[in-house]
Amino acid sequence: MEILTSLFQILKPALIHLIWFLPLIILIRHILKVWLGKGWEWFVLVLYFGSFYLKSWIWIFWVLFFMYLFLFFYFEWIQEHFASKKKYVLLELIPPPEIKKPFKIMESVYDLLWGLFFMRPNWKERWTEGIPPIDLVRGRATIEIVSFGGKVHYYFWCESSAVERVKSAFYSQFPEMEILEVEDYTLKIPKNIPNQKWDLYSEEFTFLNNEIYPIRTYSMFWEVPLEEKRVIEEKRIDPLTTLLEKLIALQSGEQYWLQIGFFPIGEGDGFFFSEAKREIEALGKGKKPTKERNPILKEIDFLIDTFREILGGPRVQPSISQGKKEFYPETMLTPAEKEILKALETKSMKKCFNCWIRIVHLYKKDEPHNKSNFLIARDYFHLFTHKMNGIVFFGPKRTKIFHWLIERRNYVRKRRNLREYLARIPPNISLGGIRGEPVHLIDFGFYPKGPGKWKKGTIVLSSEELATIFHFPLVSNLPGLPRVLSKKTAPPFVF
Repeated sequence: MEILTSLFQILKPALIHLIWFLPLIILIRHILKVWLGKGWEWFVLVLYFGSFYLKSWIWIFWVLFFMYLFLFFYFEWIQEHFASKKKYVLLELIPPPEIKKPFKIMESVYDLLWGLFFMRPNWKERWTEGIPPIDLVRGRATIEIVSFGGKVHYYFWCESSAVERVKSAFYSQFPEMEILEVEDYTLKIPKNIPNQKWDLYSEEFTFLNNEIYPIRTYSMFWEVPLEEKRVIEEKRIDPLTTLLEKLIALQSGEQYWLQIGFFPIGEGDGFFFSEAKREIEALGKGKKPTKERNPILKEIDFLIDTFREILGGPRVQPSISQGKKEFYPETMLTPAEKEILKALETKSMKKCFNCWIRIVHLYKKDEPHNKSNFLIARDYFHLFTHKMNGIVFFGPKRTKIFHWLIERRNYVRKRRNLREYLARIPPNISLGGIRGEPVHLIDFGFYPKGPGKWKKGTIVLSSEELATIFHFPLVSNLPGLPRVLSKKTAPPFVF
């Protein structure tokens, strides 16, 4: 008993100060885990208890803390420094008057663009140039469909060093098209919209369900399945035609901008692929996927296990039933479950992009316009909705406020949405990260979330889904559409 009492008196200072020390452990955990690997927790405990008996060691914690702050501001500064030196180019895409190739050709273009923009820095680029793990300076691009009072144009926006490779990607599949470097059309409007002469409506789009489930793609628009392959291409339905017909019908006082931004993602980026894999495994076993434990509770479990091991007890091991794999034959799945499982596997195996979709409907107040034309994109994306997933508007980003300083908040949201469109950046990137999660100061559930269950501003689309949403029309015979009028060839060789 006296031994336990003396031991408690020795450990009493450390145990009392453990209350304020725990947040510091959690804060520097990531740094120590990267530097020391699996043995980092022992380093923290030895350093912590030693700090009360070897007072000269306590300064190491403050060094790590201020080093973290220094690195944070250093990367912010160096990224801004190098990004200010980059130049971006707007290319106008002019397709041939008639395209007889299948939709899969456009999917091949996106596969080439994935390899072109997929950039992950090494340690030197990370520390000397400040390139983040996912490079949005050089690695992002946008495809835009714009209508100026009924005249439609296709644009591609990217960093200037990638222009020639982008042209090669399109020319490899569409050798008869033209690609021109043009002035940015967004520079021709005032930047202080809304004002006395101009007004706008803007909104963004997200998924109806989880992003791992695919939308309706071009293969589902064919009238004939596998038989009669010779006439399949003649009977296919082009969903883009419905969008173009409405854009051509715009009045002279309005403009409609549709922007599809994207950057490639891989399995090492930490989202989509891991969740899709868990869902596929769960459906293959005939069970629902298990939800991950709350991160705070995981930290508490870790600390409990660590102290249990220090006192001589073993760590809690997962039960044998959790690690045991059960076999469920495929015949146990229903036809609908088989279809969902096949769709999940197909999407996760293709090249994927983290995307954002937004529209801006501009109009002059004193010229002919129709305010309800902002619904054009909603009608178009409704074509890709089916039982697995669909594309719907994102409630927190549309310029329609229902409560609390309605006019002022609506004005601020319009300016912010227009600014994000002009910069071609993901939504809410300053606070919500690359996934575009909305950030509210106080949210008691009153903010409108929109009809979708997916609560993030960005969505993951495969190359097949992107090819379905944007591709060149089969026939560019509608008035107001850009098309190549004559074929250009090289001059004849003269001996």
